[in-house]
Amino acid sequence: MEKIFSAAEIAELVSAAAVKGDPGKTVNGVNSLRLAKENELSFLSNGKYLNVMHSSAASVILVPADLAEEPAEGKTLILCENPDKAFTKVCGLFAPAEPVYEMTVSPMAYVAPTAKIGANVHIGPTAVIDDGAEIGDGCIIRAGAYIGPDCKIGEKTTIHPNVSIMRSCLVGKRCIIHAGTTIGSDGFGYTPSFRGLIKVPQNGIVQIDDDVEIGANCTIDRARFSKTWIKKGVKIDNLVHVAHNVIVGESSALIGQCGIAGSAVLGRGCAIGAQAGI
Repeated sequence: MEKIFSAAEIAELVSAAAVKGDPGKTVNGVNSLRLAKENELSFLSNGKYLNVMHSSAASVILVPADLAEEPAEGKTLILCENPDKAFTKVCGLFAPAEPVYEMTVSPMAYVAPTAKIGANVHIGPTAVIDDGAEIGDGCIIRAGAYIGPDCKIGEKTTIHPNVSIMRSCLVGKRCIIHAGTTIGSDGFGYTPSFRGLIKVPQNGIVQIDDDVEIGANCTIDRARFSKTWIKKGVKIDNLVHVAHNVIVGESSALIGQCGIAGSAVLGRGCAIGAQAGI
């Protein structure tokens, strides 16, 4: 069903300073200034994009509260203290409904006899829950995911398709792990010898604390000893590598394609930019 909102309704939602133009102007979606179509809403957060706003087809635009310009014909401007944050709120109006999963174990999944499955859990087709693994109440384990031997997954955690969590790793409550990520693969540990590089056993685990979100196609290596540790509230973008025995402090953010080398320690609230190496 199409969602339609007026400029006045949106202005109220974002606690706008004022509306310039027709408050009854309606929109049915959101988009960037460049790609917006008529009857879509966009935003301007930086004055250097004024020329883009002038050529935009967007019907309603969130703009800074101190913007002196009057709207062009057929356009409505909503003046906000922070157009970027206001736009995020408006995006929520048009967000698709969260998927509803049947809280049951698919007959096409494999659950080892020694695994423990909590109440109200979804386990999708071709997912594998290996020996001794524990899945907490309310978890969603989607198609093709692999939960290795003796792993523990905390309640209300979502594991997306084709995630692999290898032996003995720990994942906390309310975590989200996106498609294709591998947790607990061996760390890159070798000793040089006259016979070449000799593999050093990687005997530790990965521990992921509560409320962590990990993007798609990330790799978090198991520790050589003890644990690789992702602390509470950390957010990790796509295509990030965290090596063995790394500790990432609470509420830190690791941005796409960054890499954290073995045994590095990040404090609380760190932000590691795209393609940075530690």
